[in-house]
Amino acid sequence: MSSPVPEWRPSFFESFKLAWKPIAIYGAFTFFGFAAFFLSIVAYDHGSKAFEVFAAVTAGFAGVLCGQLVALLRFRTIPVLIVGSFSVFVAVMVGIYANANLPSFLGIAIFFFCFAFPSGMLSLHHRFELLGVFWPAIGWIGSVMIILNEEGRASTWEKSKVGAWLPIPLILLALFLLGLLLFMASKQAMRVSNWQALSGATERRVKMRAENQISAIPKKNLLPILIATALLFAFTAVISPYLWRTGKGDRDGKNGAKGDDTGQVDENKPGPKPPDIDGEAIAKAMQSAASSAAAAAHTLWPLLLFALFYRPIKRAALTSHLKTPIFPTPPSERIDNLWEYVRIAAQDAGAVCASSDSVDDFVRRAKEKGTSSPELEEAARIYERTRYGFVVARGDGLAMKRVSVPAARVLRKEMTTWDTVKSFFRPLS
Repeated sequence: MSSPVPEWRPSFFESFKLAWKPIAIYGAFTFFGFAAFFLSIVAYDHGSKAFEVFAAVTAGFAGVLCGQLVALLRFRTIPVLIVGSFSVFVAVMVGIYANANLPSFLGIAIFFFCFAFPSGMLSLHHRFELLGVFWPAIGWIGSVMIILNEEGRASTWEKSKVGAWLPIPLILLALFLLGLLLFMASKQAMRVSNWQALSGATERRVKMRAENQISAIPKKNLLPILIATALLFAFTAVISPYLWRTGKGDRDGKNGAKGDDTGQVDENKPGPKPPDIDGEAIAKAMQSAASSAAAAAHTLWPLLLFALFYRPIKRAALTSHLKTPIFPTPPSERIDNLWEYVRIAAQDAGAVCASSDSVDDFVRRAKEKGTSSPELEEAARIYERTRYGFVVARGDGLAMKRVSVPAARVLRKEMTTWDTVKSFFRPLS
Protein backbone atom coordinates (compact mmCIF):
# COMPACT_ATOMS: atom_id res chain seq x y z
CA MET A 1 0.00 0.00 0.00
CA SER A 2 1.17 3.49 -0.77
CA SER A 3 1.76 5.87 2.08
CA PRO A 4 -0.27 9.09 2.21
CA VAL A 5 1.25 12.19 0.67
CA PRO A 6 0.30 15.12 2.91
CA GLU A 7 -0.59 18.45 1.44
CA TRP A 8 2.28 20.91 1.74
CA ARG A 9 1.27 23.84 3.95
CA PRO A 10 4.42 25.70 4.99
CA SER A 11 4.40 28.13 7.88
CA PHE A 12 5.14 31.80 7.41
CA PHE A 13 8.79 31.36 8.41
CA GLU A 14 9.22 28.40 6.07
CA SER A 15 7.71 30.41 3.22
CA PHE A 16 10.00 33.34 3.98
CA LYS A 17 13.03 31.04 4.13
CA LEU A 18 12.24 29.71 0.65
CA ALA A 19 11.40 33.09 -0.88
CA TRP A 20 13.73 35.56 0.84
CA LYS A 21 16.21 35.67 -2.03
CA PRO A 22 13.65 36.68 -4.72
CA ILE A 23 12.21 39.12 -2.17
CA ALA A 24 15.64 40.70 -1.67
CA ILE A 25 16.36 40.90 -5.41
CA TYR A 26 12.94 42.35 -6.20
CA GLY A 27 13.30 44.83 -3.33
CA ALA A 28 16.70 45.99 -4.60
CA PHE A 29 15.34 46.13 -8.15
CA THR A 30 12.47 48.37 -7.01
CA PHE A 31 14.54 50.45 -4.59
CA PHE A 32 17.25 51.47 -7.07
CA GLY A 33 14.68 52.11 -9.81
CA PHE A 34 12.71 54.54 -7.69
CA ALA A 35 15.90 56.03 -6.25
CA ALA A 36 16.78 57.02 -9.81
CA PHE A 37 13.20 58.24 -10.29
CA PHE A 38 13.36 60.38 -7.14
CA LEU A 39 16.80 61.83 -7.91
CA SER A 40 15.79 62.66 -11.48
CA ILE A 41 12.75 64.66 -10.38
CA VAL A 42 14.53 66.40 -7.50
CA ALA A 43 17.56 67.31 -9.64
CA TYR A 44 15.50 69.01 -12.35
CA ASP A 45 12.94 70.61 -10.01
CA HIS A 46 15.67 71.79 -7.61
CA GLY A 47 14.00 70.12 -4.66
CA SER A 48 10.62 71.84 -4.97
CA LYS A 49 8.77 68.51 -5.17
CA ALA A 50 11.14 66.55 -2.94
CA PHE A 51 8.73 65.89 -0.08
CA GLU A 52 5.80 64.87 -2.28
CA VAL A 53 7.93 62.57 -4.43
CA PHE A 54 9.64 61.04 -1.38
CA ALA A 55 6.27 60.35 0.26
CA ALA A 56 4.97 58.78 -2.94
CA VAL A 57 8.06 56.61 -3.43
CA THR A 58 8.00 55.51 0.23
CA ALA A 59 4.30 54.62 -0.01
CA GLY A 60 5.00 52.65 -3.17
CA PHE A 61 7.77 50.68 -1.48
CA ALA A 62 5.47 50.04 1.49
CA GLY A 63 2.85 48.76 -0.96
CA VAL A 64 5.39 46.33 -2.42
CA LEU A 65 6.28 45.00 1.04
CA CYS A 66 2.61 44.64 2.00
CA GLY A 67 1.88 42.79 -1.22
CA GLN A 68 4.77 40.39 -0.64
CA LEU A 69 3.60 39.84 2.94
CA VAL A 70 0.15 38.88 1.66
CA ALA A 71 1.77 36.49 -0.83
CA LEU A 72 3.85 34.87 1.92
CA LEU A 73 0.70 34.37 3.99
CA ARG A 74 -0.66 32.40 0.98
CA PHE A 75 -3.85 34.39 0.56
CA ARG A 76 -5.47 33.79 -2.80
CA THR A 77 -4.95 36.47 -5.42
CA ILE A 78 -8.48 37.10 -6.71
CA PRO A 79 -10.15 37.59 -3.28
CA VAL A 80 -7.32 39.87 -2.15
CA LEU A 81 -7.61 42.02 -5.28
CA ILE A 82 -11.39 42.19 -4.91
CA VAL A 83 -11.21 43.16 -1.25
CA GLY A 84 -8.38 45.64 -1.91
CA SER A 85 -10.23 47.33 -4.76
CA PHE A 86 -13.40 47.50 -2.70
CA SER A 87 -11.49 49.00 0.26
CA VAL A 88 -10.00 51.72 -1.95
CA PHE A 89 -13.45 52.41 -3.37
CA VAL A 90 -14.95 52.71 0.13
CA ALA A 91 -12.10 54.96 1.30
CA VAL A 92 -12.56 57.33 -1.64
CA MET A 93 -16.33 57.36 -1.19
CA VAL A 94 -15.95 58.22 2.51
CA GLY A 95 -13.60 61.03 1.52
CA ILE A 96 -16.16 62.35 -0.97
CA TYR A 97 -19.15 62.31 1.36
CA ALA A 98 -17.11 63.63 4.29
CA ASN A 99 -15.72 66.46 2.11
CA ALA A 100 -12.26 65.45 3.22
CA ASN A 101 -9.61 67.93 2.13
CA LEU A 102 -6.62 65.63 1.87
CA PRO A 103 -3.10 67.01 1.50
CA SER A 104 -1.72 66.69 -2.02
CA PHE A 105 1.18 64.43 -0.95
CA LEU A 106 -1.27 62.02 0.69
CA GLY A 107 -3.28 61.65 -2.52
CA ILE A 108 -0.11 60.82 -4.48
CA ALA A 109 1.02 58.38 -1.78
CA ILE A 110 -2.31 56.51 -1.88
CA PHE A 111 -2.11 56.41 -5.68
CA PHE A 112 1.40 54.90 -5.59
CA PHE A 113 0.50 52.42 -2.85
CA CYS A 114 -2.54 51.10 -4.74
CA PHE A 115 -0.43 50.38 -7.82
CA ALA A 116 2.57 48.94 -5.93
CA PHE A 117 0.56 46.55 -3.74
CA PRO A 118 -0.59 44.14 -6.50
CA SER A 119 2.85 44.27 -8.12
CA GLY A 120 4.52 43.20 -4.88
CA MET A 121 2.00 40.41 -4.41
CA LEU A 122 2.38 39.11 -7.97
CA SER A 123 6.18 39.21 -7.71
CA LEU A 124 6.09 36.04 -5.57
CA HIS A 125 3.51 34.18 -7.65
CA HIS A 126 4.75 31.46 -9.96
CA ARG A 127 2.56 32.38 -12.92
CA PHE A 128 2.29 36.17 -12.77
CA GLU A 129 5.75 37.37 -11.76
CA LEU A 130 6.18 39.13 -15.10
CA LEU A 131 3.21 41.37 -14.21
CA GLY A 132 4.95 42.14 -10.93
CA VAL A 133 7.77 43.82 -12.87
CA PHE A 134 5.33 46.60 -13.80
CA TRP A 135 6.06 48.68 -10.70
CA PRO A 136 9.89 48.60 -10.85
CA ALA A 137 9.61 49.44 -14.56
CA ILE A 138 7.74 52.62 -13.63
CA GLY A 139 10.77 53.79 -11.64
CA TRP A 140 13.47 52.85 -14.15
CA ILE A 141 11.70 53.84 -17.37
CA GLY A 142 10.12 56.88 -15.72
CA SER A 143 13.54 58.25 -14.79
CA VAL A 144 14.73 57.65 -18.36
CA MET A 145 11.83 59.63 -19.84
CA ILE A 146 12.21 62.43 -17.28
CA ILE A 147 15.87 62.94 -18.17
CA LEU A 148 15.25 62.85 -21.93
CA ASN A 149 12.36 65.32 -21.68
CA GLU A 150 14.15 67.71 -19.35
CA GLU A 151 17.23 67.70 -21.56
CA GLY A 152 15.11 68.69 -24.57
CA ARG A 153 15.93 65.61 -26.62
CA ALA A 154 12.64 65.81 -28.52
CA SER A 155 14.23 68.10 -31.10
CA THR A 156 17.06 65.63 -31.63
CA TRP A 157 14.53 62.81 -31.81
CA GLU A 158 12.81 64.59 -34.71
CA LYS A 159 16.00 64.26 -36.76
CA SER A 160 17.51 61.02 -35.48
CA LYS A 161 15.58 58.51 -33.41
CA VAL A 162 18.55 56.71 -31.91
CA GLY A 163 20.45 60.00 -31.48
CA ALA A 164 17.98 61.07 -28.78
CA TRP A 165 19.67 58.82 -26.24
CA LEU A 166 22.02 60.18 -23.58
CA PRO A 167 24.62 58.21 -21.55
CA ILE A 168 22.75 58.22 -18.23
CA PRO A 169 19.40 57.04 -19.71
CA LEU A 170 21.27 54.28 -21.53
CA ILE A 171 22.89 53.17 -18.27
CA LEU A 172 19.49 53.17 -16.55
CA LEU A 173 18.02 51.10 -19.38
CA ALA A 174 20.84 48.55 -19.13
CA LEU A 175 20.46 48.29 -15.34
CA PHE A 176 16.71 47.80 -15.71
CA LEU A 177 17.16 44.91 -18.15
CA LEU A 178 19.87 43.35 -15.96
CA GLY A 179 17.65 43.59 -12.87
CA LEU A 180 14.73 42.09 -14.78
CA LEU A 181 16.73 39.05 -15.89
CA LEU A 182 18.27 38.55 -12.45
CA PHE A 183 14.83 38.66 -10.86
CA MET A 184 13.45 36.11 -13.33
CA ALA A 185 16.50 33.90 -12.72
CA SER A 186 15.96 34.08 -8.96
CA LYS A 187 12.32 33.01 -9.38
CA GLN A 188 13.41 30.05 -11.50
CA ALA A 189 16.03 29.14 -8.87
CA MET A 190 13.31 29.22 -6.21
CA ARG A 191 11.16 26.86 -8.29
CA VAL A 192 14.05 24.42 -8.63
CA SER A 193 14.81 24.63 -4.90
CA ASN A 194 11.17 23.90 -4.04
CA TRP A 195 11.12 20.96 -6.42
CA GLN A 196 14.34 19.55 -4.96
CA ALA A 197 13.08 20.01 -1.41
CA LEU A 198 9.67 18.42 -1.92
CA SER A 199 10.13 15.70 -4.52
CA GLY A 200 11.33 12.17 -4.10
CA ALA A 201 11.81 10.11 -0.97
CA THR A 202 12.85 11.78 2.24
CA GLU A 203 16.37 10.36 2.21
CA ARG A 204 16.89 11.60 -1.37
CA ARG A 205 15.68 15.15 -0.95
CA VAL A 206 18.27 17.65 -2.03
CA LYS A 207 17.39 20.04 0.77
CA MET A 208 19.45 17.77 3.03
CA ARG A 209 22.51 18.37 0.88
CA ALA A 210 23.72 21.93 1.31
CA GLU A 211 26.32 21.56 -1.41
CA ASN A 212 23.65 21.08 -4.10
CA GLN A 213 21.47 24.07 -3.25
CA ILE A 214 20.59 26.46 -6.05
CA SER A 215 21.59 30.07 -5.45
CA ALA A 216 19.24 32.96 -6.23
CA ILE A 217 21.82 34.55 -8.53
CA PRO A 218 23.27 31.70 -10.61
CA LYS A 219 27.03 32.27 -10.60
CA LYS A 220 27.69 29.69 -13.29
CA ASN A 221 25.07 31.24 -15.58
CA LEU A 222 25.92 34.86 -14.86
CA LEU A 223 27.84 35.23 -18.14
CA PRO A 224 24.86 34.07 -20.27
CA ILE A 225 22.63 36.50 -18.35
CA LEU A 226 25.04 39.35 -19.10
CA ILE A 227 25.10 38.36 -22.78
CA ALA A 228 21.30 38.24 -22.88
CA THR A 229 21.20 41.65 -21.19
CA ALA A 230 23.55 43.09 -23.82
CA LEU A 231 21.42 41.70 -26.66
CA LEU A 232 18.19 42.99 -25.15
CA PHE A 233 19.84 46.34 -24.45
CA ALA A 234 20.97 46.76 -28.06
CA PHE A 235 17.57 45.75 -29.41
CA THR A 236 15.60 47.97 -26.99
CA ALA A 237 17.88 50.98 -27.45
CA VAL A 238 17.41 50.85 -31.22
CA ILE A 239 13.72 49.97 -31.38
CA SER A 240 12.20 51.93 -28.49
CA PRO A 241 12.81 55.47 -29.89
CA TYR A 242 10.58 54.59 -32.86
CA LEU A 243 7.73 53.90 -30.42
CA TRP A 244 7.89 57.29 -28.71
CA ARG A 245 5.52 60.13 -29.48
CA THR A 246 5.96 63.87 -29.12
CA GLY A 247 3.28 66.23 -27.87
CA LYS A 248 1.53 66.73 -31.23
CA GLY A 249 2.26 63.41 -32.88
CA ASP A 250 3.89 62.77 -36.23
CA ARG A 251 4.14 65.49 -38.84
CA ASP A 252 2.11 63.56 -41.37
CA GLY A 253 -0.69 62.77 -38.93
CA LYS A 254 -4.01 64.50 -38.47
CA ASN A 255 -2.73 66.57 -35.56
CA GLY A 256 0.87 66.71 -36.72
CA ALA A 257 3.25 69.41 -35.60
CA LYS A 258 3.52 72.40 -37.92
CA GLY A 259 6.89 73.25 -39.40
CA ASP A 260 8.52 74.54 -42.56
CA ASP A 261 8.82 72.50 -45.72
CA THR A 262 12.38 71.45 -44.94
CA GLY A 263 11.34 69.90 -41.64
CA GLN A 264 14.00 71.84 -39.73
CA VAL A 265 13.46 72.32 -36.01
CA ASP A 266 14.80 75.19 -33.99
CA GLU A 267 17.39 73.63 -31.70
CA ASN A 268 17.35 76.65 -29.37
CA LYS A 269 13.67 76.14 -28.65
CA PRO A 270 13.28 74.20 -25.40
CA GLY A 271 11.66 70.81 -25.66
CA PRO A 272 8.37 69.93 -24.00
CA LYS A 273 8.54 69.52 -20.25
CA PRO A 274 6.84 66.62 -18.55
CA PRO A 275 3.75 67.45 -16.49
CA ASP A 276 4.31 68.15 -12.83
CA ILE A 277 3.07 65.70 -10.24
CA ASP A 278 -0.19 67.24 -9.13
CA GLY A 279 -1.54 65.60 -6.01
CA GLU A 280 -4.80 67.54 -6.10
CA ALA A 281 -5.44 66.45 -9.68
CA ILE A 282 -4.79 62.81 -8.75
CA ALA A 283 -7.16 63.07 -5.78
CA LYS A 284 -9.84 64.64 -7.98
CA ALA A 285 -9.35 61.92 -10.59
CA MET A 286 -9.77 59.26 -7.90
CA GLN A 287 -12.92 60.96 -6.63
CA SER A 288 -14.29 61.18 -10.16
CA ALA A 289 -13.59 57.49 -10.72
CA ALA A 290 -15.30 56.62 -7.44
CA SER A 291 -18.34 58.70 -8.39
CA SER A 292 -18.56 56.93 -11.74
CA ALA A 293 -18.24 53.57 -10.00
CA ALA A 294 -21.01 54.52 -7.57
CA ALA A 295 -23.27 55.45 -10.47
CA ALA A 296 -22.65 52.06 -12.08
CA ALA A 297 -22.70 50.06 -8.84
CA HIS A 298 -26.04 48.46 -9.64
CA THR A 299 -24.42 46.69 -12.61
CA LEU A 300 -21.17 45.82 -10.80
CA TRP A 301 -22.65 44.29 -7.65
CA PRO A 302 -23.82 41.09 -9.36
CA LEU A 303 -20.33 40.57 -10.82
CA LEU A 304 -18.74 41.17 -7.42
CA LEU A 305 -21.08 38.72 -5.73
CA PHE A 306 -20.46 36.16 -8.45
CA ALA A 307 -16.69 36.51 -7.99
CA LEU A 308 -17.03 36.06 -4.22
CA PHE A 309 -19.34 33.06 -4.44
CA TYR A 310 -17.95 31.47 -7.59
CA ARG A 311 -16.49 28.45 -5.79
CA PRO A 312 -19.62 27.63 -3.75
CA ILE A 313 -21.72 27.93 -6.92
CA LYS A 314 -19.31 25.75 -8.88
CA ARG A 315 -19.20 23.23 -6.03
CA ALA A 316 -22.99 23.04 -5.78
CA ALA A 317 -23.33 22.49 -9.53
CA LEU A 318 -20.56 19.86 -9.59
CA THR A 319 -21.73 17.84 -6.58
CA SER A 320 -25.30 17.95 -7.85
CA HIS A 321 -24.14 16.60 -11.20
CA LEU A 322 -22.06 13.89 -9.53
CA LYS A 323 -25.07 12.65 -7.56
CA THR A 324 -27.72 13.18 -10.23
CA PRO A 325 -26.29 13.75 -13.73
CA ILE A 326 -27.67 16.80 -15.51
CA PHE A 327 -27.49 14.98 -18.85
CA PRO A 328 -27.78 11.24 -19.57
CA THR A 329 -24.62 9.28 -18.73
CA PRO A 330 -23.79 5.54 -18.95
CA PRO A 331 -23.82 3.49 -15.74
CA SER A 332 -20.01 3.20 -15.62
CA GLU A 333 -19.64 6.98 -15.65
CA ARG A 334 -22.35 7.40 -13.01
CA ILE A 335 -20.44 5.02 -10.74
CA ASP A 336 -17.20 6.98 -11.29
CA ASN A 337 -19.03 10.24 -10.51
CA LEU A 338 -20.51 8.87 -7.29
CA TRP A 339 -17.10 7.62 -6.13
CA GLU A 340 -15.68 11.07 -6.83
CA TYR A 341 -18.50 12.49 -4.70
CA VAL A 342 -17.37 10.21 -1.85
CA ARG A 343 -13.76 11.37 -2.28
CA ILE A 344 -14.86 15.02 -2.12
CA ALA A 345 -16.67 14.28 1.15
CA ALA A 346 -13.52 12.66 2.55
CA GLN A 347 -11.39 15.66 1.56
CA ASP A 348 -13.95 18.00 3.16
CA ALA A 349 -13.49 16.05 6.38
CA GLY A 350 -9.72 16.55 6.24
CA ALA A 351 -8.62 13.23 4.75
CA VAL A 352 -5.59 13.30 2.46
CA CYS A 353 -6.51 11.61 -0.82
CA ALA A 354 -3.56 11.30 -3.17
CA SER A 355 -4.16 10.54 -6.82
CA SER A 356 -1.97 7.42 -6.46
CA ASP A 357 -4.10 5.94 -3.67
CA SER A 358 -5.81 2.63 -4.23
CA VAL A 359 -9.37 1.97 -3.16
CA ASP A 360 -8.09 -0.18 -0.29
CA ASP A 361 -5.89 2.69 0.93
CA PHE A 362 -8.87 5.01 0.91
CA VAL A 363 -11.05 2.63 2.92
CA ARG A 364 -8.22 1.85 5.35
CA ARG A 365 -7.70 5.52 6.17
CA ALA A 366 -11.42 5.97 6.71
CA LYS A 367 -11.35 3.08 9.20
CA GLU A 368 -8.38 4.62 11.02
CA LYS A 369 -10.29 7.89 11.41
CA GLY A 370 -13.44 6.09 12.52
CA THR A 371 -15.52 7.39 9.59
CA SER A 372 -15.89 4.10 7.74
CA SER A 373 -19.28 2.49 7.26
CA PRO A 374 -20.79 -0.54 5.55
CA GLU A 375 -22.08 1.78 2.83
CA LEU A 376 -18.52 3.03 2.14
CA GLU A 377 -17.20 -0.51 1.87
CA GLU A 378 -20.03 -1.48 -0.48
CA ALA A 379 -19.43 1.64 -2.61
CA ALA A 380 -15.71 0.80 -2.78
CA ARG A 381 -16.51 -2.78 -3.81
CA ILE A 382 -18.83 -1.66 -6.62
CA TYR A 383 -16.40 1.00 -7.85
CA GLU A 384 -13.39 -1.34 -7.78
CA ARG A 385 -15.23 -4.09 -9.65
CA THR A 386 -16.62 -1.80 -12.34
CA ARG A 387 -13.46 0.25 -12.69
CA TYR A 388 -10.84 -2.46 -12.71
CA GLY A 389 -12.86 -5.61 -13.32
CA PHE A 390 -14.72 -4.14 -16.28
CA VAL A 391 -17.94 -5.74 -15.10
CA VAL A 392 -21.03 -3.56 -14.74
CA ALA A 393 -23.88 -5.67 -13.47
CA ARG A 394 -27.51 -4.70 -13.74
CA GLY A 395 -28.50 -2.29 -11.02
CA ASP A 396 -24.92 -1.25 -10.13
CA GLY A 397 -25.67 2.40 -10.90
CA LEU A 398 -28.69 2.54 -8.60
CA ALA A 399 -26.91 0.52 -5.93
CA MET A 400 -23.92 2.88 -6.04
CA LYS A 401 -26.15 5.89 -5.51
CA ARG A 402 -28.00 4.13 -2.68
CA VAL A 403 -24.77 3.55 -0.71
CA SER A 404 -22.53 6.49 -1.75
CA VAL A 405 -24.74 9.29 -0.41
CA PRO A 406 -25.00 7.77 3.12
CA ALA A 407 -21.25 6.99 2.99
CA ALA A 408 -20.48 10.64 2.25
CA ARG A 409 -22.79 11.69 5.08
CA VAL A 410 -20.90 9.48 7.54
CA LEU A 411 -17.55 10.86 6.34
CA ARG A 412 -18.75 14.41 7.11
CA LYS A 413 -20.36 13.59 10.47
CA GLU A 414 -17.52 15.05 12.59
CA MET A 415 -17.24 18.30 10.64
CA THR A 416 -17.98 21.50 12.54
CA THR A 417 -19.98 24.39 11.14
CA TRP A 418 -16.78 26.26 10.37
CA ASP A 419 -15.34 23.22 8.57
CA THR A 420 -18.49 23.07 6.46
CA VAL A 421 -18.22 26.73 5.53
CA LYS A 422 -14.55 26.32 4.61
CA SER A 423 -15.37 23.33 2.44
CA PHE A 424 -17.70 25.49 0.34
CA PHE A 425 -14.74 27.65 -0.70
CA ARG A 426 -12.25 24.80 -1.07
CA PRO A 427 -10.94 24.42 -4.64
CA LEU A 428 -12.01 21.22 -6.33
CA SER A 429 -9.61 19.54 -8.72
